[in-house]
Amino acid sequence: MAGTLRRYVTVEDQDGNPVQFGPADQVPDWAAAKITNPAAWAEVDPPEDIDGDQNRPAAPKRRGRAPKAVDDGPGDEN
Repeated sequence: MAGTLRRYVTVEDQDGNPVQFGPADQVPDWAAAKITNPAAWAEVDPPEDIDGDQNRPAAPKRRGRAPKAVDDGPGDEN
């Protein structure tokens, strides 16, 4: 049997009939395989190949440029 659901979900059985499961239900393995939204489960196991933020690439540093000076033309200086 699979884990506990956080909300109600509906999946189709082998005959194409809709079957609904909720937080109080024991979800059979065939139905759990069809529930692909991780938010539906009360407990989500993190992928095994990720260990925190250590494998996440660093965000690129943003460099800003100073705005260019606008030349309005000769003689219009105050």
